[in-house]
Amino acid sequence: AGPLADGDDAGSGTTTVGVCSVAGDDEDGVSFDDMLVACNNSNLTVTATQAGVLDAWIDFNGDGDWLDAGEKITSGRAVQAGANAVAFTVPTNAVPGETVARFRLSPNGLSLPTGPVNGGEVEDYVVTIRNGQSAGPVSVELVESASTLLAVGGNTVIRGNSSDLLNVPHGSVERLEIHGNLGNNLITLDQSGGNVIPPGGLSVHGGGGENWLNVRGADGPLNLAADGNVTARNLHGIDLRDVSVNQLHVDAQAITTLSTNGTVQVLGGEKDAIVFRDQAQWRIGATSVVDGRFVRQVRNVIGGQVFDTEFPHAWQNLVNPADIDNNGTVNPGDIISVIIELTRLHGLGQSQGLPDPLTVDVWPGLYFDPNGNNEVTPSDLLFVINAAAEVAQSRFILSGETNDGAASDVIGGSTSGDTSTLASEGVDEALSQPLSSSGEKVASFDSQSAASNLAAGNGSDADEAGDSAEAADRALANWELDSAI
Repeated sequence: AGPLADGDDAGSGTTTVGVCSVAGDDEDGVSFDDMLVACNNSNLTVTATQAGVLDAWIDFNGDGDWLDAGEKITSGRAVQAGANAVAFTVPTNAVPGETVARFRLSPNGLSLPTGPVNGGEVEDYVVTIRNGQSAGPVSVELVESASTLLAVGGNTVIRGNSSDLLNVPHGSVERLEIHGNLGNNLITLDQSGGNVIPPGGLSVHGGGGENWLNVRGADGPLNLAADGNVTARNLHGIDLRDVSVNQLHVDAQAITTLSTNGTVQVLGGEKDAIVFRDQAQWRIGATSVVDGRFVRQVRNVIGGQVFDTEFPHAWQNLVNPADIDNNGTVNPGDIISVIIELTRLHGLGQSQGLPDPLTVDVWPGLYFDPNGNNEVTPSDLLFVINAAAEVAQSRFILSGETNDGAASDVIGGSTSGDTSTLASEGVDEALSQPLSSSGEKVASFDSQSAASNLAAGNGSDADEAGDSAEAADRALANWELDSAI
């Protein structure tokens, strides 16, 4: 049978609980939009095939009838053909557990939950009441295309455009599950009023359409990695852009869960970041221009999962800012790349500003801007030097050795004598240049000498040092970027 008001039970005069008085189950005219929690507001939707008057009851105390005070949740409510929203309050003394709700639609309204009526429909539903003071999992089905999870006062709220789907004390929710509808869903996680992720975690399922998760008002990172407290499924994209600084933690498993096709779009703002928990597995991949926007892929080299990212600083490596050459490690080669670019720009008399990525015909695959200021400066060089030193230091610690040298000594490698000195001289010369009017150091040293010295310092003996130096010199002589740089 169809929705309410199809006339199936008209005039039956029979008291029914759980099923209607006709063969088969035709309880399909009422949908509960959220959980029933004691001492909280709730919402439901009644779908009628024709206009009528609705009366409804819930057996809040579980005594087997609908005759107690406060158990009639709507009285003489005129409804139209189609969907009708009904709001009501679950009383404080509602008994947790399963109980039964009754809905009667009639031409003129009814004062009692039982008894005959000429024309109309009756439907009964088994519902669950939760204790507002004890923790438990809560599942919410979204009914609108846009919904927001936020904190209001001491409550966790899921707010749609027209009503609250959930409004319960923080302590009453151990784990929260949000399920989108069959259309396109825009789900906003707004933590500007405080943390809204329950202690047992948050699960977001986008639903049937093209679904987005918006992150607002960061109250700590959003951790979608294996050790995180948030899981998300069937999302087209995640939008971190907000006045607050948002950080997204991910791993390969996260994107496998997020998307059915292994690709998710991530939009970021000025200071937003993606933290790859399995960092060594990720590289910046192909770049493209989509509707005037510069898009960089971040690809997992093992599983092939992809994030399509749009972040402000195109010349900064999203995976590891110090990995200039995007090979998954931080080493002297990254330092050489920055030195070469600094001296190339200086030799051409160009500014240290990096070009708009939309003007670069062939993307070089090098990320000279670890500081994220859209320039390549000696401070970027120092950033990479320090990062390389930290990597080297961690290797010393893991091997049980000690290393108390300066950054330039670490970059010079564990070689002795002249080669380490050559590497240090290359770095020291870069960092000892006078400040420009903008306060940045200007690289005016001989690039070929510096590149050779750094590469030589990375060799294990004289022959290897010479080979490294020659390779660096050849790279400097042959390496060219697009003329727009």
